[in-house]
Amino acid sequence: MYVWLAIDINDQLKNIRDKIAKISNKLNVDNLALTLPLHVSLLISFPIDDLIFESIVKRIGEYYSNLAQFTLKTRKIAKCDNIVWLLIKGNRKLKKIHSDLLRLLQKEYCIHPTDMDLKFLFHSTLFMNNDKSKVDDVYNCLKNEAIPNKLLANKLLIGCSKTGRAGDFEIVKEFLL
Repeated sequence: MYVWLAIDINDQLKNIRDKIAKISNKLNVDNLALTLPLHVSLLISFPIDDLIFESIVKRIGEYYSNLAQFTLKTRKIAKCDNIVWLLIKGNRKLKKIHSDLLRLLQKEYCIHPTDMDLKFLFHSTLFMNNDKSKVDDVYNCLKNEAIPNKLLANKLLIGCSKTGRAGDFEIVKEFLL
């Protein structure tokens, strides 16, 4: 099983999500990024033994319950390989949450950070597809889209997947800050 941790920003980016859905439909492509709410990832999803899933959900929930709302600043819409994403500026609060979660998972569950976690880039995936030309098309439609300068981090998510593949994750718990 795989676990996924994130900040839900879906309601704040409804116009962008709707535009992405229209572009995806127009190009007749599947967009795996829209299988979940738009969100800011807090860590790279990580594999666990199914037997410790409930314990991890409980422990992450305890950590989340000590957090208060905070502001995220957006950077720009960018693309990388098969992904179009909204880049988020890493502020002190966001970096602390990322570091705290990495430490908690390592100390309490022997889950070690990946190389990607150690050089983490805060983002929200807007579009994902294996056809690079479709990614280029979507990026060209979105690159000049107006995006809010700030987003409010007020809902945190825990999700899981049996396979760890994009499109296979589901939300199992939400936490309002």
